[in-house]
Amino acid sequence: MLKKVGIYNDIPKDLYPKRPEKGTVVTYQYIPSIPDPERDKYNPKGVPMLPSSLQIPCTSTVFDPEKNEWIPIWLVDSVNNRG
Repeated sequence: MLKKVGIYNDIPKDLYPKRPEKGTVVTYQYIPSIPDPERDKYNPKGVPMLPSSLQIPCTSTVFDPEKNEWIPIWLVDSVNNRG
């Protein structure tokens, strides 16, 4: 669960993604990151190459259809005494 901090993570529980049942086969779509000229120079045929790692941003947004607005989310590990 995301921890609500200030304006971040004020998400209704029904907007959280549901976990698939055990044994369900799922497919994830890989969205390529920014082109990397250093990596791409070893790719003469233009075949898509996947980077070995991908940094996940710590902030994003989720759309709340009931409020008709985007809610900011933030990966929060802990909060100090200044919030």
